[in-house]
Amino acid sequence: MAPHISLVTPTLNAGRFFGEALESVQAQRSDDVEHVIADGGSTDDTLTVARAAPHRPTILDGTDSGIYDGMNRGLAAVRGEVIGILNADDRLAPEALTLVGQAFAADPDLDAVAGGCTMIDANGAATSELPWPRHRMSAASLLFGVPVINARFFRRRFLERVGFFDPSSGLAADRELLWRMIAAKPKVAPIHGTVYLYRAHGGSSSLAGDSATRLRIWREHLKLAAHLLPTATRSQSQVLLAWRALEGLKAVRHLRSIGDADAAASLQSELAETDRSWTLKLPRALALGLTWRGRHSGL
Repeated sequence: MAPHISLVTPTLNAGRFFGEALESVQAQRSDDVEHVIADGGSTDDTLTVARAAPHRPTILDGTDSGIYDGMNRGLAAVRGEVIGILNADDRLAPEALTLVGQAFAADPDLDAVAGGCTMIDANGAATSELPWPRHRMSAASLLFGVPVINARFFRRRFLERVGFFDPSSGLAADRELLWRMIAAKPKVAPIHGTVYLYRAHGGSSSLAGDSATRLRIWREHLKLAAHLLPTATRSQSQVLLAWRALEGLKAVRHLRSIGDADAAASLQSELAETDRSWTLKLPRALALGLTWRGRHSGL
């Protein structure tokens, strides 16, 4: 029997694309779906669009400190056995929840599933494909791949065991949560098909966003690496240092490209202060990072 699935969508002035996200839920061939929308205080037509949705989602009004705090509010409210996250500017792929339900129904011990993801532009046209994972989730695949946590669905009991998002990690909170999941050694199965359509657009809080957003993400990645290193295993530390070197280099180069030489020099000093051997480790770390990025370019 297919499990009851709950979807969580955090929103804040998401009216531009939100109707498409809701339509993608309505189009699923599944009657046993709960959809919880955690709104952070929208002042546009987001709530009007949500209330008009035929599948009657549950709406949590209120305020929060950001997208991951909103996700946590939604996660705390859902009741389903299986949980997924749908961003307000994205879409579920046709038949996504059918595939997810079948996978969990086939194995009661399964903790999570991961499917493929199609990247789409602001107009909804496909731009690239991230196929279903062909390798086990590891430190390298997590850091150098694309996490797209939305293409992953989790057994409720597993998510409650590892805990929800840590909003203090900022836009790196998805990677931080997945890192904790790796430590829990979950039983994960791939779904050999696309389950999620991820929209890259200028207003996105992702690497598809504007210059300031990209720089913020790189900085938060550096902060996450520093947070994880003290408790990492030797092999994990090697991966973290390589990832940190690449993220730091991207941030420094970006600052130079926009003519902010002082900020670039300051960031280099900051990196060296955190790890005084950073400049000595940089060539090898970059080489390792480029190798891992080539191997783990997908989910």
